[in-house]
Amino acid sequence: HEVPVTWSSLWDGPEDTVQYLRSLAGRLMALDTWIHRAQANQIYKSAGLDLSEIFRPGTFLNALRQETARQMKCSMDGLKFVCWWKGVNYSTNHNITITVGELYLEGCTFDGKHLSENERNSSTVAAI
Repeated sequence: HEVPVTWSSLWDGPEDTVQYLRSLAGRLMALDTWIHRAQANQIYKSAGLDLSEIFRPGTFLNALRQETARQMKCSMDGLKFVCWWKGVNYSTNHNITITVGELYLEGCTFDGKHLSENERNSSTVAAI
């Protein structure tokens, strides 16, 4: 049960048709939440955005970059992407910040400060 090429051209999801449709349905349900957050101007105030809920996370991050550049009145090339891990003190003097949740690492482990290569018996995917 392979996903038709026309479907894959719209969104690069799972290759199995059933998994593709389940994933599509989940994203469509989550879209309603994202729309409500956007209408209430709450996207940046969310406790943890799950980027797997949207079809093109890179597009969302690029739009975030554009909005930040507009607010800061600078070019997008002049921006620097910065991230902090939970529990680390950080400066809050940035124009736009988001909290991203439901992140997974593949092929490495993270101890809260450092990335390191997986051991032979380590899981290939780890939630952080």
